[in-house]
Amino acid sequence: MRVLVCYFSQTGNTEKIAKAIYNEISKEHQADIKKIDQVNTDTFKNFDLVFVGTPAHAGDLAGPVKQVMNSLPKSPKCKFAGFYTHMAPTSDKDVQSALRGAFEKIVKEKEITYMGTFNCMGNPDPNIAKMVKEARKMSDDEFNEYMKEAVKHPSPEDEQKAKEFAKEVVSKIK
Repeated sequence: MRVLVCYFSQTGNTEKIAKAIYNEISKEHQADIKKIDQVNTDTFKNFDLVFVGTPAHAGDLAGPVKQVMNSLPKSPKCKFAGFYTHMAPTSDKDVQSALRGAFEKIVKEKEITYMGTFNCMGNPDPNIAKMVKEARKMSDDEFNEYMKEAVKHPSPEDEQKAKEFAKEVVSKIK
C-alpha cells in the first residue's frame, strides 16, 4: 500500500505527530512524508491512503490544509485519515468536536472515504497561549497550571497513541 503523511505545522507539534505516524507506517508500507505546501491535488493520485495533519486554528483546520482539502476532486481514489494538535486541555471536548467536524464536513462534501481522526494537545506558542488565557478568562494560577501540562505535549505517550491510530487505520484497509 502507498501511504502519504502530509501536514502543516507552525510550532512543531503537528510535525512531531506526523513523523510518529510516518515512522510507524513506513515499517510495512511504501510511505512518504511531506509538508502541505509540497502537495497538490495531483499528489494524492499516487497514494492509496493519505494522513492529513493540521494544528487547530480557532476551532478549524489551518488555512493551508483547508485549501488543499477543498481543492480535491470529488471521490478521489485514495482514502483519508486526519490528525490534529490543539491547545485545549484534553478534557475540552468542544475543540475536539469542532476539528473532527471540520474534517468530516470536507470529506462528506468531497465524497472521500474517511478512516478517522487522531488528536492530541500541543505545546502552545506563547503569543497564542496569552490569547487563550484572555479568551477563557483564566486566572494567573489557572493559566500557570494549564501551561505546566501543555508544555509536556506532544508527549512520548501521544506519539505512541498516534502510531496506534495509524496501525488501526491501516488494519481497516487490508
